[in-house]
Amino acid sequence: MRGQKVTILEASDRPGGRIQRLTRHGDSVEAGAQGIHSNYTEMLGLVEHAGLRGDLMPLDGKVSYLDRNGASRIPNGNLGITSLMNGRGVRDLSWFVARYLALARRYPQFEIVRDLPAYDNISVEEALNWAGSDFRDYILHPMMHAMTNTALEFTNLYHMLNSTKLELTTKVFGLRTGIVTLAERLASKLEVRYESPVLKILSSGRKVDGVLLDSGETIKCDHVIAACLLMFPLEFYLQN
Repeated sequence: MRGQKVTILEASDRPGGRIQRLTRHGDSVEAGAQGIHSNYTEMLGLVEHAGLRGDLMPLDGKVSYLDRNGASRIPNGNLGITSLMNGRGVRDLSWFVARYLALARRYPQFEIVRDLPAYDNISVEEALNWAGSDFRDYILHPMMHAMTNTALEFTNLYHMLNSTKLELTTKVFGLRTGIVTLAERLASKLEVRYESPVLKILSSGRKVDGVLLDSGETIKCDHVIAACLLMFPLEFYLQN
């Protein structure tokens, strides 16, 4: 925010939110992060700004499936999954690609577009109820769990198709030392107070006066941006 004095109040003792680096005996692993897709132009701009462009690396991991006999199988490429499916499953996949990807309505990947009832007002479960068990078990269920952490009946068709196109049409990158490095670099250039959970947003009428920290300290301000789980800003709102 140019021209504004900004203080970030972080409840935990580190930057990154849900993303964190876990280390043990010199080895490290990252949890909670997602990859950076090649069309994430704003994110790539932040990576550039943080001086991490040279640390971008493609994520080419393979996915292991259990076939109907319980054996582990690792398909090659986007279409390798067809080797696990029966004829009905392959036909269902072909129809899905033709109907919903090749011949589907065009809309921007990231911009909000006008209401599309045929896509917005129907769940994946309802829209694709024609699909057989192989297409559902090897394609739909894993895809929804991996991309949206949800089930078919709780995801609308628009979101599923948008996520599918994102996955099929872009390359995915990580950072050599983990995505959390980006949060650490950005935080190092900002005024961040760690272990400072906010208890309440203070206001008079419709005017924001500041925040009350869990420690009892009051910080005056005229604008608050809440970046947290939905339940917390809702609680702030109900309190005020």
